[in-house]
Amino acid sequence: MTRPVLASWIRAGIREAGWAPLTVFVAHAIFVFTGGYRSAPHFDNVLHLCGGMAMAHFFAVCLQCAQRSGWAGQPSMSLLDLCTLALTGTATVLWEFAEWIQNFVVAGHIQLTINDTLKDMAVGLAGGAFIIGWKRWKRTRHDTETNDEIAR
Repeated sequence: MTRPVLASWIRAGIREAGWAPLTVFVAHAIFVFTGGYRSAPHFDNVLHLCGGMAMAHFFAVCLQCAQRSGWAGQPSMSLLDLCTLALTGTATVLWEFAEWIQNFVVAGHIQLTINDTLKDMAVGLAGGAFIIGWKRWKRTRHDTETNDEIAR
């Protein structure tokens, strides 16, 4: 495939679902700059869950755009779900790595312990897995309703 086709499905994915990770990032930035994590440290778990959900939604939409453009061929739903989870896991690792770097550069205290970091990653992946399951449930429910209409 050519570069314009590659660029078109990436642009389409950002246009259709880029709002989700951007919303979580803005919420995170507000909490960092206002000191919200000090007054409500449990909100960190909520943001990691929402971050995993947002990234899974974003990657699922991007993969659908790649499939519609012909760039990704016609993989099975299971393969698309697995790729979405793998990309969400990669984003989770990169996010935690960025927090680790921020601890050194800004002398922050974002990552308290290795257990906290692993918990953050597990919560993010759980959010991603939830969205993947929810999207799969919606697809199968839609397919069942469509088949019922055809049978009538």
